[in-house]
Amino acid sequence: VKKGKRGVNVKFYRIIAAKKKTGENTDNTKEITREQKQDVATKTDAFLEENEESATIFCSTLGREIETVCCVKDNRVDEKQFGAVFMEKLGLEYDRLESKEVMMISFLSALRAALRAGLIVDDDRIAEFAGVTTFYDGCTNYFNEKIADDNKTEEELLQDVATYHLSLEYEEELRRIFAGKKRELFIGNPVSYLIISKDDDARRMMIRGLVSALYKKGRLQSKRYMIVDIALSQCTAERLEELYKINQGATIYLKTSSRNFSDSAHLHGFLSIKKACEIAKKHSAKTLTVFCISQASDEYRNMIENRMLGSPLVVFTDNLYTKEAAQSLLEEMAKKEDFVLSEALLEKVQRSERSYAYCDLVETYNTWRTKYVSTEVFPEYKKYVTHVEEKKQKSLDSNAYKKLQKMIGLAQAKKVIDGAINYFKLQKEYKKRGIKFSRPAMHMCFTGNPGTAKTTVARLIAAILKENEILSEGRLIEVGRSQLVGEYVGTTAPKVREAFEEAKGSILFIDEAYSLLDDKKGLYGTEAINTIVQEMENRREDTIVIFAGYKKEMEDFLAWNPGLKSRIAFHVPFDDYTEEELFQITEHIAKERGMIISKDAKEKLLKIYAEARADKAFGNGRYARNILEKAKFHQANRLAKNDVNFISDEEICTLKAEDFEAETGGNEPRPRLGFGE
Repeated sequence: VKKGKRGVNVKFYRIIAAKKKTGENTDNTKEITREQKQDVATKTDAFLEENEESATIFCSTLGREIETVCCVKDNRVDEKQFGAVFMEKLGLEYDRLESKEVMMISFLSALRAALRAGLIVDDDRIAEFAGVTTFYDGCTNYFNEKIADDNKTEEELLQDVATYHLSLEYEEELRRIFAGKKRELFIGNPVSYLIISKDDDARRMMIRGLVSALYKKGRLQSKRYMIVDIALSQCTAERLEELYKINQGATIYLKTSSRNFSDSAHLHGFLSIKKACEIAKKHSAKTLTVFCISQASDEYRNMIENRMLGSPLVVFTDNLYTKEAAQSLLEEMAKKEDFVLSEALLEKVQRSERSYAYCDLVETYNTWRTKYVSTEVFPEYKKYVTHVEEKKQKSLDSNAYKKLQKMIGLAQAKKVIDGAINYFKLQKEYKKRGIKFSRPAMHMCFTGNPGTAKTTVARLIAAILKENEILSEGRLIEVGRSQLVGEYVGTTAPKVREAFEEAKGSILFIDEAYSLLDDKKGLYGTEAINTIVQEMENRREDTIVIFAGYKKEMEDFLAWNPGLKSRIAFHVPFDDYTEEELFQITEHIAKERGMIISKDAKEKLLKIYAEARADKAFGNGRYARNILEKAKFHQANRLAKNDVNFISDEEICTLKAEDFEAETGGNEPRPRLGFGE
C-alpha cells in the first residue's frame, strides 16, 4: 500500500465499503451486538498501534455500508488499499470500496460518532495522532474549511475567467501553473498569493480554481483549504500556528479587515497582520497561504507585501474598465434580457472619468433593472419605487458627510457648510420639479490660519455634493498662482480657462488666492482675477470655486474686486484649534499609526499647545502632526538604550511624556500680501 516518497501533510478520507449482498448478513436493520462492537474496537486499537507512524483508520458506522474514516500522514500510503487491509483485519466482508477526501471537521465528527457507538477505545489517541487535539476540544469557531473538488479542466477554469470577468492576473497564473510539468512528489510552494477584490463571488471562484489547478499539477497534496478569519478575537497566534501545522501540503486562506492591519492590533484582542505574516512566512515552504482583502487599498497591499518580503507574493486584483468598456458591458447585460438601457444611465457613465470594477457594473445594472421592471414593465408599481427612492434620499448615508462631522473642532465651519449643503439640495429640488428660479452662485470663501483643515474640508464637500448628485464629478482641483498666471502676454486667460475646464463638475480650490494680486493693477495677476470672475459666472451650473487663505488677507482680496465678492455665497470661518482639540488630533493620528499616548503625556501636551497657540504663526493641525513625528523620533532614541530583545510590543507602541517636546522655531511664516511681477 506504499508508493513514492514519504510526505508531510495530513489528509482525511471517508471510505465506504458496501457489503456483499448474500445471506442474512445483508440485513442492515439487524442490530449490531455489544460484543461485535467491542471486537471491532479491540481490533481497531491493535491496528492503530501497528500503523501509528503512517496512517490511522477507524470504523464509525456498521450496517449494509461500513463507513470508515482514515487519517493519512505518509504519502506512500494509498488510502483505499489501506482501507481494504483494515477491513480484512476486522474480518468484515464487502463488495465495493470507495474513498473521498473530506474536511477535518468531518473527521472530528466521525471520531465522536465512533466513540458514542463504542467502535473505538481511545479517541484522544486518534486525535493526537492526527494532530487535531486542539480542534477536537471545540476551538473551531474562527475558521471554516472547504474541499476544492470541482475537478474542472484548464479550459473550464479559463472559461470561468472570461464568463465572470475574473482577474487577468489570476488568468495569467492559471496559464503559468498548467504550463509547468506535473510534480510526482510535493516539493513546496514557490509563492504565496494575495487576492484584492470587492466581489465575494470572484474571490470564492479564484481560491477554488487556484487550489484545484495546483492540486492537479502536484503542487499541493490536498484539495482542502482552511478559511481563517483573523479579524475574530478567537484566532490567536497559537491557534493559527496549529492550523498551519495540520495543513502542510494544503492551503490556508487568510481573511482580514482594516482593524488587523495595525501592528498593535493584539493590544485590542486581535491578531495583527504583522504576526499573521510572520506565521505565514515561517510555514510558506510547506503550507500555501492565500491572503484576501476586499479593499483595493495601497496601504493594506503595501503592508502585506512588506511583511512578506523574502517570500514571493503573486497579487490578483479586480479588472478595471474605462467608461467605454463599462458602457459595452452594461449594454451586453441588458441585451441578454432583451432590455434597452436608458439614456440617463448611459449619460451618467459617459460623464464619469472613473474606472469600474465588474462587480460595480453588476450592481449598477441590477439597480437600474429593478427600477426599470417596476416602472416600465409593471408601471402599476411605479409609486412604490418613488416611495423607496424618497426614503433612500432622506436617509442618505454619506460617508463623506460622516467624516466631516467626525472631524475634531471646526464648529463654525460645520454649521455654515451644513447650511450650504441644504441650500444646494433645495436648488436641485427646484430644478427637478421644473420650478423657475434664478440659480444663485454657490461659490465659497474659506478663511483661517494654516493647519485648520481647509483643504481636507473642501475635498469632503466635493464628495458630499457628488453623493447628492449636485456635482457630476465631485473632484477637488487645487491651484495656486503658478497654475493661473502666465509668464507672457496672452497666456494667463487660457491657463485660467484650462483650470476651469479641468474642474468641470467639481470644485476648483484656489489656495492663498490673494497671491494673485499685483503691486499695481493691469498686470498678469489682474488678468487672472478678471478671467476667474468671468468663468465663475459662465460655469456656475457645474463648477464651484472655493477661495482659501488668511482671514485679513482674504478680506482685502475680496474688497479689491466687487464683482468677485458678489459671486461668493458662503463665507466659511476656520477657527484655530483649542489645546484640547489639538490633543485629540494628536491622539487620533497616533491611533491611526498603531501608537498609544500614555496618560501622563496628556498634561504635558496641553501645556505645549497652550504656549504654541500664542505664536502668531501657529500651525494648528500641522503643528500637532510635527509634535507626534518628533515624539516618535525621541521614543526611538529612548528605547535604543535598552536591549531590543527585552522590549515588549506595548512599549514599542506607547509614547510617554518624556517623548514630547515643543517645536522650536517652528511655525510657518505668514506669506507677504501680493507678489510683484
